[in-house]
Amino acid sequence: MEHLNTSPYFENEACFMSNTDVKLSLDLKLPEDGASTFNYKDEEHSQVANSTLRSRSRSVWGPLLAWVGSLGFTILYALFIYQIFILADPTVGSWVFDASLTNLLLSIFSQLYGMLLGFILRALLDALRWSLAARESGSKGVSAALFFQLSPATDIFSTLQMVPDVAIPNPWGFVKLALPLIGLGFGSVLKFQGSFEYHFIPQGPTINVFSGTLPPDLSPLGHIPGSYMAGFFDTWSQHLMSYQRYSSPWPVSDCHGKCASIFLPGSIETTRKVTSKLSDTVLQGGLFNAVDSIRVASAPGVAVRFDPVPNDFKPFDMDTECRTYLTNPELNDGIQLCLRQVGSSIAAGWNACTTVVEYLKRCNDTDTWARAPVTTTTMMAMYRQNATTVYDRHDLSIRNIVATSSPALYHTAAADMSRIWNYTFRSMEGADAFDLAVINLNIKKMAWKYRAYTEFFPDHDTPVELLRNVLAVPIQFSVAALQYVNYTAADPTHKRPFPSELRTTATGGYSIKRYAGPAWVAWTFIAAGAAVVVATGACFAWILAQQRPVPRKSGVGEVDFMSKLPGLRGGASGTDACPDGFEEFIADVQKNPKYSARSISKALRRRRVRLSAKGQHYDDSTTGDLSVLQLSPNKSREIGLGPSER
Repeated sequence: MEHLNTSPYFENEACFMSNTDVKLSLDLKLPEDGASTFNYKDEEHSQVANSTLRSRSRSVWGPLLAWVGSLGFTILYALFIYQIFILADPTVGSWVFDASLTNLLLSIFSQLYGMLLGFILRALLDALRWSLAARESGSKGVSAALFFQLSPATDIFSTLQMVPDVAIPNPWGFVKLALPLIGLGFGSVLKFQGSFEYHFIPQGPTINVFSGTLPPDLSPLGHIPGSYMAGFFDTWSQHLMSYQRYSSPWPVSDCHGKCASIFLPGSIETTRKVTSKLSDTVLQGGLFNAVDSIRVASAPGVAVRFDPVPNDFKPFDMDTECRTYLTNPELNDGIQLCLRQVGSSIAAGWNACTTVVEYLKRCNDTDTWARAPVTTTTMMAMYRQNATTVYDRHDLSIRNIVATSSPALYHTAAADMSRIWNYTFRSMEGADAFDLAVINLNIKKMAWKYRAYTEFFPDHDTPVELLRNVLAVPIQFSVAALQYVNYTAADPTHKRPFPSELRTTATGGYSIKRYAGPAWVAWTFIAAGAAVVVATGACFAWILAQQRPVPRKSGVGEVDFMSKLPGLRGGASGTDACPDGFEEFIADVQKNPKYSARSISKALRRRRVRLSAKGQHYDDSTTGDLSVLQLSPNKSREIGLGPSER
């Protein structure tokens, strides 16, 4: 550095010349190459009289430009967040923001937003300290401790040590301490409780259909063969609750631990087009061949909740509450099913012929096994609820279910369930040989499963799961039974019309995973961002409204600060050549053996920093900055306070 321009038009810029032999010593003494002949005069009002808004904004044009950018970014980003979180719609025009892309954009934009607001706040605090130092009304200048707290060169830990030494706690020091938390908050708050959810995008035909599930209807029983009923039970009693084509886990309040709940929305297999025949499936005709998902809108469904029986539950009465269903003597097996009405719910239990009795071929003698207490039990409650269900077009599985109504408790009658079981596991009058064979085989299979999971593999609660499935099968079968009667009945009087509540629409489209989060998180982010932008804008407006402009800065903080010291303004004389306030301050710091931010903060007590106008001219054409910093002496010395009183 060959020289430092000390003319009246000094612009606070570090100029590094080609002479690399000139060094800047560690004690920050600038090399001298001659004194300037310019002499300062105290003209406190020369800058004030000629300053304009343009001249006052020139020194903070960078932060102001960043603030304008943050205002536009806040509006656009708030609209994006509103679309994604509040409206829960990942489509913006022709753009589709799936979960992965949204997660990436939120990470990038939130981090950039936090960095941008952090930059604006740091620049604001720096400009604010100079503007406060230039005050002429009231207590002229600003607290020296606060002035150095707000400096960009003072790190967070040093600021934390200096905050207690401000006579009156000032919020600006705490704002600077909060800067890292502000960046962290804006960069991560949108990820709080974030998750990936299915979202359906309509992009196909919409047709009228009959779809959904209803509580069991007993009227079709007399028109359905026993073999058909037994076959349905045999197929689904093993895994109905876990079969994704027909059921889905469902949240029910206070259902935890051993409680289980599912939702039965029907299925795409039982969904029928609204035609005169009422037997055409939605897949017939290839109408939905070009889509990957089919959405059935707001169809009736049944939510089923299973709970353990209460601790004070009395054992079933074997004579009045239990029924035994036996095979023919050749198969030699049997099961026992029990039911009890408990309010709007039913308690159920079951048992089977033991291995020893079955080996001795004495299962038909029910006294040998059907008088033992029933230990495999559960309680079932049904709730009617409408829901929109999205099915996979290719494997017909349930992709997503969204409730469209509140659940309503449905009275489940134990007598109706007992009648269904009697029809399924007993040979009704008029049953043919095939019906008898299927019913006997169904009983045999269920008894074998019970023995296998209670006597040989008791480490899993499979018998209870089987019982739950047996209770849920009639619900799933209700619409299928109605369709079977309508399709097979020769007598038109035996046909059953579909209930009007089953009528709805099916729409083709495709499904994606979207990013979802709580709406209150989105509102908090939008409100916090808007508050920061509005508050910083108001502060910049206050700074620009002051008559004294903020000094222009080069970005090299050490040079900017030194350029304001009167003793370093070339050609200074008199009091300007000897800045007593700074000399006294440095002397106090050097006397303290512990050189730290804390010791500096103590030395700044009772001192004030003032930015004075030292120059002859100031207007829009002036490119220099003639302001100088003044540090008042320690007031405790002036009034004679002792060291312990300072």
